[in-house]
Amino acid sequence: TQAEIFALLTGNPAAMEALSSLRHSFVTLCLDLESRPSSPAAAAALAHSGNFSNRWYSSALQIVVFGNSKACLIFNFNACLAGNVQMRAASEIWKRSVGAAGEAGSDADGEVFASREIVIPVKRELLDKVQKDVTSVFHDDPATFEIPEFGTPFFLSRGVSPVPAFVAALQLALFRITGRAPRIGQLLTMSRYRCMDLTTAFVTTPEMVNFVHSMANSSGDKQQLRDLLRAAVDSHIAACREARQCFPLFRLHSMMADRAQGIRRFYLKSIIRGTNLLLRMLKLDRGPADILISHPQVYDEVHVVGRPGVRVPYLKCFGLHYQIRERSIVLTWMPAMDWQISNAEMTKEVVRALQDIAQLANPETPLDGTKGDLSLE
Repeated sequence: TQAEIFALLTGNPAAMEALSSLRHSFVTLCLDLESRPSSPAAAAALAHSGNFSNRWYSSALQIVVFGNSKACLIFNFNACLAGNVQMRAASEIWKRSVGAAGEAGSDADGEVFASREIVIPVKRELLDKVQKDVTSVFHDDPATFEIPEFGTPFFLSRGVSPVPAFVAALQLALFRITGRAPRIGQLLTMSRYRCMDLTTAFVTTPEMVNFVHSMANSSGDKQQLRDLLRAAVDSHIAACREARQCFPLFRLHSMMADRAQGIRRFYLKSIIRGTNLLLRMLKLDRGPADILISHPQVYDEVHVVGRPGVRVPYLKCFGLHYQIRERSIVLTWMPAMDWQISNAEMTKEVVRALQDIAQLANPETPLDGTKGDLSLE
């Protein structure tokens, strides 16, 4: 649908001029003054799926302001800003806006900025088609949940790193619900490289699967399960460290092709596509993850992270943003198109798994020596 619309706009000089103005806008301010969300979770859902006709997703940053002064920020990952950078930016914008609010009305000159309407002509039948396409990814199931008590101090006081423990609980919850161990990819920051946003560590390790199977089947005594949990935690940390140490091969290939010119560029891209296809046919590539999870840096000013209210078409199960805060864990679920398990049921099973893992942890004998959350994304 998008390709069809842009093909028609290309032949319209006025439409192309309007599009050019939008494309070169770094920040887009979206005023949804008729909406008054009651909570940060409701605001986040409205920002992403409540009024998509008042959004411009090609912008590096969108600021959505509601009628009751609540606001949300929508970042574009194509701007090569990692999740941790986005979180810090949101925190800084909030802090500075609070300071500026006290100065409201002090502008003596009363300057009024010029504005003009941007008109992009699109046929009604195409707009209806867009509406149908977008509606197919809407998801009205509540997506954001807060799990009290399981904050960072809770895990550290029991001698286990928060992030690996949470991932083990998530994997256990999934196995109890589905009877299998879907492949989980943990998004990591690659800040040591310029313009490198994220890489993926596959954290459904053999050690993690062994632990999950033993817990689900109640096989082994408490010490044996504890040893399996220790191995699962260690394997998670090792997988994340290994992923961070490598420059992703697909990134290197893409950079080589993008720097090439003319026929050489076409040749390199053809070679890359052919190589990737051959690896998939021979089952030598790692393949995609069934689930993608993200844990960006925590800032008190940023209450909800993720895209609540939508389904993701590129995953088999779901995407999950989780924030392990001081006194709680905040989850935002983004189910795949065919995922049928409710977000509330998933959250309930995660809580149950966290409680089971907490019973294994022993404050006197830490499961690992790692502190903090490895600055995951």
